[in-house]
Amino acid sequence: MKKSLLVLFMLVIVSGVYAQKDIMADYNGNFEQGTPALSSVFRDALVDADGYRDIIGDQEITDDPYVGDSALYTIWPAFYEGLAELVLDTWSAGIPVKAGSSYEFKFAAYKIAGPTAVLHSTVGFFDAEGNVLYEESGNFTLGDFYEEFAQAAIVAPEGAATCWVGFRMFGADGARWAEDEVEAMIDEIKLLETGPSTDIMANYNGNFEQGTPPLASVFRDALVDADGYRDIIGDQSIIDDPYEGDSALYTIWPAFYDGLAELVLDTWSAGIPVKPGASYEFKFAAYKIAGPTAVLRTTVGFFDAEGNVLYEESGDFTLGDFYEEFAQTAVVAPEGAATCWIGFRVFGADGARWPDDEVEAMIDEIKLLETGGDTTPPTSIRNEMANAEVRVYPNPVLDRLHIDAKSNIKSVSVYNILGYEVMLRNLNQGNNASIDFAELPAGMYLVRVISQDGSATKKILKN
Repeated sequence: MKKSLLVLFMLVIVSGVYAQKDIMADYNGNFEQGTPALSSVFRDALVDADGYRDIIGDQEITDDPYVGDSALYTIWPAFYEGLAELVLDTWSAGIPVKAGSSYEFKFAAYKIAGPTAVLHSTVGFFDAEGNVLYEESGNFTLGDFYEEFAQAAIVAPEGAATCWVGFRMFGADGARWAEDEVEAMIDEIKLLETGPSTDIMANYNGNFEQGTPPLASVFRDALVDADGYRDIIGDQSIIDDPYEGDSALYTIWPAFYDGLAELVLDTWSAGIPVKPGASYEFKFAAYKIAGPTAVLRTTVGFFDAEGNVLYEESGDFTLGDFYEEFAQTAVVAPEGAATCWIGFRVFGADGARWPDDEVEAMIDEIKLLETGGDTTPPTSIRNEMANAEVRVYPNPVLDRLHIDAKSNIKSVSVYNILGYEVMLRNLNQGNNASIDFAELPAGMYLVRVISQDGSATKKILKN
């Protein structure tokens, strides 16, 4: 299996990097600019219980890259007597930031050797005097091969002057040290900066503080059948169990509706305006009141002026017993986008479209943060959208996937969510094709169809 240039397309679509500036590009975040001390602003530090930092030097840059020629080789010991943690960060680098701008921390990493390990990433902000104002973190379990990771975007608070980004290695149980020594590679560190964002859900009662139905919210329940027909069944309840403020949304998700594909809670009919080329980050707080293990699936999607669906992206979040804040990776409004929808579904722990049993959950503080816009989308998006007159079905697919195009289909490539090509079929057999999905694991895939007229990429769920 090979890694394709479609990775670049995926990153542009999912993260909106064309509208962002990578401020780590000036700090050797790709580790291509030589060896220590010129290699990078990352430094190891041993930190005691009082926060005192003992700088112990650089890590080693080697030729095991994700991209380019070099990457960072790291060793994380199991324990240092009397010390709280080992960190690898840019604490002393003085990387400038803009208050109000949004920052997304991205990197690629894998584990060479050692026990199950969780790479704990952090983005934090200092004021002009070096005082810590705010920080947020993410946890990422390392596999045996390079994967791309992205911490949810964070906004630099008022008064922010500089920032740091960094890593710690935790054990699988959340302990501050791994159970045994861990060797890992880190590469392609990026800190993507966009301008100040606007919460466009503020005008649509995303915090549920503006009364009760029908004034409550633009969110509506809909039962959806296999053909996509939507039967609107009303609002959910707004009650006084908030994450912030006085009110939040109480939801009940049944285990099954006979003959129907799914239950959705979304803003499908609200006509929320968007700007082509702008980046949108879907954030919310939620928890499970009762029921089995449940995954809350979020979606951000875009319509053109005629109401046709142009593009959508989703994220999955396992609900806990207390409110947590969640953020779906930012998505870019494609060329021609006029309005958007955001929404929720509850899946079972095994990915089934219905939970194993009824789930009760609270949702609050829904935000859709808009950054930038009114710019020309990148060529890769523009060409894909212009040549997207391809029908791919059924979706979800179980065994055979059918493809109809308006011209001769030259080839079909299938990529997993990491961007690796898992199937290639060279065809040249007319306007219709069928490929076998039966042996592929369940999950999300991108199907790239190259025809006589151009190319199109479709997102497909394999059940």
